[in-house]
Amino acid sequence: MGQAPAKLTFFLPAVKFPRMMSSQPLHPPMSHTQKDNVALMCDVAELTGLFDFSQGLDSFLGRIISTVAWHMRAAVCSIFLYDPHSQQLVLRANQGLNPDFINRLHVSIGEGLTGRVLARRGPVCIGNIHFDPAYRIIPGLYEERYTSFLGVPILRKSTPVGVIILMDPVENYFTANDVTALQIISSQLAGVIENVRILLSVREGRADAAAPAAPGRTAGGRMAGPGGVRPDPPHRPAGRRGTRAGPGQGPFPPPFRGGT
Repeated sequence: MGQAPAKLTFFLPAVKFPRMMSSQPLHPPMSHTQKDNVALMCDVAELTGLFDFSQGLDSFLGRIISTVAWHMRAAVCSIFLYDPHSQQLVLRANQGLNPDFINRLHVSIGEGLTGRVLARRGPVCIGNIHFDPAYRIIPGLYEERYTSFLGVPILRKSTPVGVIILMDPVENYFTANDVTALQIISSQLAGVIENVRILLSVREGRADAAAPAAPGRTAGGRMAGPGGVRPDPPHRPAGRRGTRAGPGQGPFPPPFRGGT
């Protein structure tokens, strides 16, 4: 009988794989409750690159919050934009809370949890907001239904642009990976929002300059007589007809103050 062939042994070199941000497998089975932060960042990057000026900023922000809420499996997603004139945050887009508060909810820097995000210039992640002393309930907003909170500032270098907020009824819902993903998204949004604001203001300025003047008036609004532009009338103290409506007396309700 012949001899059995010798057993061969192979020695493979050690390979170091990059450390993953999560302990989950590389390709886990998808489920309706699983977050997909990678797909989220790709979709947001695509949206920011395909901004349509004809739809306006509010429509763009609405698409962003829908995309973020879907991929993060969060019940609430809101975007506040900073108004440099009032030095306050204004709710401009929201999914999951009362939509009547859009453009009416104003939050000062450092006020509530949302104001804290911009004051710290960094992310704020809270497992249960009901135990946080800064949390305040706003009647009618319905945010008391939710427990977890994640807020990240939207900054253009050191200039405040706004804040993006996520909330969910599950306690301790947001992870460190969620914080990182939302920070990347906020950095993508910062440049787009600022550029859109500048371009829209330029377009509005051009439209005002190109608008035809009313008959008998110049572009500045003064009456034009046969000999040219009439001089401005002398200053007269405002009488009964010149009295302006005070706060809360105009056709629009006063803005809400406060915030999460």
